[in-house]
Amino acid sequence: MFILLTIALGIFAQPIPFSLKRGIPEIEVLINDSIKATFAIDTGADQVYIDKTFAEKHGLLSGGKMPVRPVTGIDERGEAFQIFLRSLKVGDLNQTIVGAVVIDLPLILKDTSSGLPDGVLGYSFLKSRRFLLDYIDSTIEFTFDDSTLTETKSVKIPFVLNRHLIVVNTEIND
Repeated sequence: MFILLTIALGIFAQPIPFSLKRGIPEIEVLINDSIKATFAIDTGADQVYIDKTFAEKHGLLSGGKMPVRPVTGIDERGEAFQIFLRSLKVGDLNQTIVGAVVIDLPLILKDTSSGLPDGVLGYSFLKSRRFLLDYIDSTIEFTFDDSTLTETKSVKIPFVLNRHLIVVNTEIND
Protein backbone atom coordinates (compact mmCIF):
# COMPACT_ATOMS: atom_id res chain seq x y z
CA MET A 1 0.00 0.00 0.00
CA PHE A 2 1.12 3.54 -0.66
CA ILE A 3 -0.01 6.85 0.71
CA LEU A 4 0.05 9.78 -1.65
CA LEU A 5 1.18 12.91 0.15
CA THR A 6 0.20 16.00 -1.77
CA ILE A 7 1.39 19.51 -1.19
CA ALA A 8 -1.09 21.81 -2.84
CA LEU A 9 -0.16 25.42 -3.37
CA GLY A 10 -3.15 27.67 -3.81
CA ILE A 11 -5.27 30.42 -2.33
CA PHE A 12 -6.11 29.72 1.30
CA ALA A 13 -8.47 31.47 3.70
CA GLN A 14 -7.18 33.92 6.27
CA PRO A 15 -4.63 32.31 8.65
CA ILE A 16 -6.08 31.22 12.00
CA PRO A 17 -3.78 31.26 15.05
CA PHE A 18 -3.41 28.00 16.94
CA SER A 19 -2.02 27.00 20.32
CA LEU A 20 0.06 23.95 21.23
CA LYS A 21 -0.42 24.27 25.01
CA ARG A 22 -1.70 20.67 25.27
CA GLY A 23 0.63 19.28 22.59
CA ILE A 24 -1.86 19.30 19.69
CA PRO A 25 -2.93 22.26 17.53
CA GLU A 26 -6.02 23.94 19.02
CA ILE A 27 -8.04 26.74 17.45
CA GLU A 28 -10.91 28.95 18.49
CA VAL A 29 -14.26 28.14 16.83
CA LEU A 30 -17.77 29.56 17.04
CA ILE A 31 -20.70 27.15 17.44
CA ASN A 32 -24.25 28.16 16.45
CA ASP A 33 -23.15 31.80 15.92
CA SER A 34 -22.68 32.47 19.65
CA ILE A 35 -20.77 29.77 21.57
CA LYS A 36 -17.00 30.25 21.68
CA ALA A 37 -15.01 27.04 21.98
CA THR A 38 -11.48 25.68 21.67
CA PHE A 39 -11.19 22.65 19.37
CA ALA A 40 -8.17 20.44 18.72
CA ILE A 41 -7.23 19.59 15.14
CA ASP A 42 -6.82 15.80 15.03
CA THR A 43 -6.33 14.14 11.65
CA GLY A 44 -6.59 10.74 13.37
CA ALA A 45 -10.06 11.39 14.80
CA ASP A 46 -12.94 10.17 12.65
CA GLN A 47 -15.59 12.73 13.67
CA VAL A 48 -16.18 16.16 15.13
CA TYR A 49 -16.29 15.50 18.87
CA ILE A 50 -17.64 17.75 21.61
CA ASP A 51 -16.98 17.23 25.30
CA LYS A 52 -20.17 16.17 27.12
CA THR A 53 -19.73 18.65 29.99
CA PHE A 54 -19.22 21.52 27.51
CA ALA A 55 -22.27 20.42 25.47
CA GLU A 56 -24.48 20.28 28.59
CA LYS A 57 -23.23 23.66 29.87
CA HIS A 58 -24.07 25.36 26.55
CA GLY A 59 -27.41 23.63 25.87
CA LEU A 60 -26.18 21.74 22.82
CA LEU A 61 -28.10 18.60 23.85
CA SER A 62 -31.46 20.41 24.03
CA GLY A 63 -32.16 19.93 20.31
CA GLY A 64 -32.16 16.17 20.72
CA LYS A 65 -29.51 13.51 20.73
CA MET A 66 -29.25 10.12 19.09
CA PRO A 67 -27.18 7.32 20.67
CA VAL A 68 -24.23 6.39 18.46
CA ARG A 69 -22.24 3.71 20.25
CA PRO A 70 -20.75 2.82 23.60
CA VAL A 71 -17.30 4.27 24.25
CA THR A 72 -14.71 2.31 26.18
CA GLY A 73 -12.26 4.60 27.91
CA ILE A 74 -9.16 4.02 29.95
CA ASP A 75 -10.94 2.80 33.08
CA GLU A 76 -14.65 2.78 32.27
CA ARG A 77 -17.37 2.85 29.63
CA GLY A 78 -19.50 5.74 28.52
CA GLU A 79 -21.97 6.70 25.82
CA ALA A 80 -21.63 8.77 22.67
CA PHE A 81 -24.46 10.83 21.20
CA GLN A 82 -24.90 12.30 17.72
CA ILE A 83 -26.09 15.91 17.64
CA PHE A 84 -26.34 18.48 14.88
CA LEU A 85 -24.96 21.99 15.19
CA ARG A 86 -26.68 24.80 13.26
CA SER A 87 -23.25 26.14 12.34
CA LEU A 88 -19.56 25.78 13.03
CA LYS A 89 -17.37 28.77 12.20
CA VAL A 90 -13.62 28.28 11.89
CA GLY A 91 -11.92 31.61 11.16
CA ASP A 92 -13.86 33.15 8.30
CA LEU A 93 -15.15 29.76 7.09
CA ASN A 94 -18.69 28.90 8.20
CA GLN A 95 -20.27 25.46 7.75
CA THR A 96 -23.96 24.92 8.45
CA ILE A 97 -25.61 21.75 9.78
CA VAL A 98 -22.59 19.98 11.20
CA GLY A 99 -22.91 16.52 12.72
CA ALA A 100 -20.95 16.07 15.95
CA VAL A 101 -20.49 13.28 18.47
CA VAL A 102 -20.81 14.19 22.14
CA ILE A 103 -18.52 12.15 24.39
CA ASP A 104 -16.98 12.43 27.83
CA LEU A 105 -13.48 13.51 26.71
CA PRO A 106 -11.79 12.69 30.06
CA LEU A 107 -12.95 9.11 29.56
CA ILE A 108 -10.74 8.65 26.50
CA LEU A 109 -7.81 10.97 27.28
CA LYS A 110 -4.95 9.76 29.48
CA ASP A 111 -3.46 13.10 30.48
CA THR A 112 -5.96 15.77 31.47
CA SER A 113 -3.53 17.62 33.77
CA SER A 114 -3.37 20.64 31.43
CA GLY A 115 -7.12 20.68 30.87
CA LEU A 116 -9.24 19.64 27.90
CA PRO A 117 -10.23 21.17 24.61
CA ASP A 118 -13.98 21.74 24.23
CA GLY A 119 -13.97 19.53 21.16
CA VAL A 120 -12.03 17.94 18.33
CA LEU A 121 -12.14 18.60 14.58
CA GLY A 122 -11.61 15.22 12.93
CA TYR A 123 -11.93 13.59 9.53
CA SER A 124 -15.63 14.32 8.99
CA PHE A 125 -14.82 18.06 9.06
CA LEU A 126 -11.34 17.98 7.51
CA LYS A 127 -12.04 15.57 4.61
CA SER A 128 -13.35 18.18 2.18
CA ARG A 129 -10.66 20.72 2.96
CA ARG A 130 -7.02 21.26 2.32
CA PHE A 131 -5.21 22.83 5.20
CA LEU A 132 -1.74 24.12 5.90
CA LEU A 133 -0.34 24.00 9.43
CA ASP A 134 2.45 26.54 9.85
CA TYR A 135 4.25 25.59 13.07
CA ILE A 136 6.71 28.48 12.78
CA ASP A 137 3.97 31.13 12.81
CA SER A 138 1.49 28.95 14.80
CA THR A 139 -1.25 29.39 12.20
CA ILE A 140 -3.52 27.14 10.15
CA GLU A 141 -5.05 27.99 6.78
CA PHE A 142 -7.95 26.20 5.07
CA THR A 143 -9.14 26.08 1.46
CA PHE A 144 -12.15 24.31 -0.03
CA ASP A 145 -12.06 24.91 -3.76
CA ASP A 146 -9.72 22.79 -5.90
CA SER A 147 -9.93 25.42 -8.64
CA THR A 148 -7.78 27.74 -6.50
CA LEU A 149 -4.83 25.33 -6.65
CA THR A 150 -1.97 26.61 -8.76
CA GLU A 151 0.53 23.79 -8.30
CA THR A 152 0.54 20.30 -6.84
CA LYS A 153 3.55 18.16 -5.90
CA SER A 154 3.16 14.55 -4.78
CA VAL A 155 5.33 11.74 -3.51
CA LYS A 156 4.31 8.11 -2.83
CA ILE A 157 5.26 6.69 0.57
CA PRO A 158 4.69 3.02 1.48
CA PHE A 159 2.65 2.39 4.63
CA VAL A 160 0.91 -0.29 6.64
CA LEU A 161 -2.35 -0.06 8.53
CA ASN A 162 -2.16 -0.78 12.26
CA ARG A 163 -5.79 -0.98 13.38
CA HIS A 164 -7.08 2.25 11.81
CA LEU A 165 -3.78 4.18 11.83
CA ILE A 166 -1.45 4.72 8.88
CA VAL A 167 2.12 3.80 9.88
CA VAL A 168 5.11 4.88 7.78
CA ASN A 169 8.80 4.12 8.23
CA THR A 170 10.93 7.14 9.00
CA GLU A 171 14.63 7.74 9.27
CA ILE A 172 16.09 10.36 11.58
CA ASN A 173 19.64 11.69 11.21
CA ASP A 174 20.51 9.24 8.42
